Amino acid sequence: MDIEVIIMFEGIPDNVLDYPLVQYIPLRLYDIKRGTHNFLNTNIYLSIYKSNEENKLNKKLKGINFDYTNYDIDENQLAILIFNGYVNIIKYRAYEVFMVGNKENKNVQLFKVTTRYFYKDKLIFSLYNDKDGNRIKRKPIRL
Repeated sequence: MDIEVIIMFEGIPDNVLDYPLVQYIPLRLYDIKRGTHNFLNTNIYLSIYKSNEENKLNKKLKGINFDYTNYDIDENQLAILIFNGYVNIIKYRAYEVFMVGNKENKNVQLFKVTTRYFYKDKLIFSLYNDKDGNRIKRKPIRL
């Protein structure tokens, strides 16, 4: 019987990052809000909002009766909304933003990240499982 061993460095499974950790820019999660929802769907939903989409985000938050319905997004920030999952760690390199977290049914997480370090216009936000490193969700965005 073969046993697969997952090595982690700073909470990131070794199969998530292709390059040494020092080649990635760590991003901080700002203004984190958490809650729950009562939807039957257990798929992970990942949505990213720019500052000019603040009204769209707040309308969505109001529609799900989330406690934080006046969420501000500054010009140099992105707001990230996740249903049925959460993010603990974010790193950035080239065109991909690596988010490490996991699936958690009924969970809602909302947070912001700065865009100051992004040097590409087109990005892919990828959510990876913090246990085995498998990609759970992927979302492209154009800044």
